[in-house]
Amino acid sequence: MSLTLKQMENIVNYHDKYPNRKRVCREFKDMRKVPLYCEYIKNGGTKRQQMEKIDELVYERYSEARKKFMPVHSIDLKRWPSIVRKTIHLDSKPSILGFKNLKRDIELFHEKL
Repeated sequence: MSLTLKQMENIVNYHDKYPNRKRVCREFKDMRKVPLYCEYIKNGGTKRQQMEKIDELVYERYSEARKKFMPVHSIDLKRWPSIVRKTIHLDSKPSILGFKNLKRDIELFHEKL
């Protein structure tokens, strides 16, 4: 089961209000994961959620550059995730896999045009 950051916050808040209850809702039955969710909230989400956020922001930056008819090179696509990560204060480092996925998405976008 994949939860969004907001759902994790709701579960943690519910657990803080009612610590003796064993179930929050029908879908979430295991209260042992609450400390893990607290850590995810503190870090800004899971690694996957952080990478998705970075990918979205880099793609927005790419789209803005293309709208302004600015040249975008592969070195820019490698450098932008680090810049975006610093601006949104994430601890995770962008991986080369994220770059390859982003590059593939951009190529697919160009094929549609």
